[in-house]
Amino acid sequence: GPGLQVSHGATTTFSVDATDPDGDPLSFSWQVDGIPVDGPGPTLAVAPLRVGAHDVRVSVSDGTGSVDALWSVQSTDSPPTLIPTPATAAFSRSHHGTQTFSGSALDPDGDPVTYSWLVDGKLVPAATTSSYSAVNVTAGLHSFEVRATANRLTTTFTWNITFTNAAPTLTSAHPPAGWVTLVEGN
Repeated sequence: GPGLQVSHGATTTFSVDATDPDGDPLSFSWQVDGIPVDGPGPTLAVAPLRVGAHDVRVSVSDGTGSVDALWSVQSTDSPPTLIPTPATAAFSRSHHGTQTFSGSALDPDGDPVTYSWLVDGKLVPAATTSSYSAVNVTAGLHSFEVRATANRLTTTFTWNITFTNAAPTLTSAHPPAGWVTLVEGN
């Protein structure tokens, strides 16, 4: 049969339609990688297949003759898909307040996803969820990286944020600037 690519976590169903011109009853013998498996009928559900190449074979017999069908299967494992929020990887903002980062992830193979966070290249051991909040960060350039891992495959996203500490602004002066009267002492 033709080559087939499947997720290592998925159940894959194989089936054949077979008839005997003489009307003899048919038996079905299934093998996965040369090992006989239960599947006495024309359909076999296989799950899960470890990552790599596999062969699935069925032999259909009428007691005197037989015919085989063979599938070459490639079982794959894909890394998680990461959706970063904010989606912009670099921006500036005030150092005051809270900046929350989120890296929600889904694994296309259905594997559980774990999270880790690095701030300025250093692992934050307590940060193991899909979001991280930076509070009152010192002014300057800082990096925040989320890592989403599923079955030893990791997807990352890094934000490079410039936290600013702007000079204060003068909104009013009393008496108005430019109209200051200097009084000389005695």
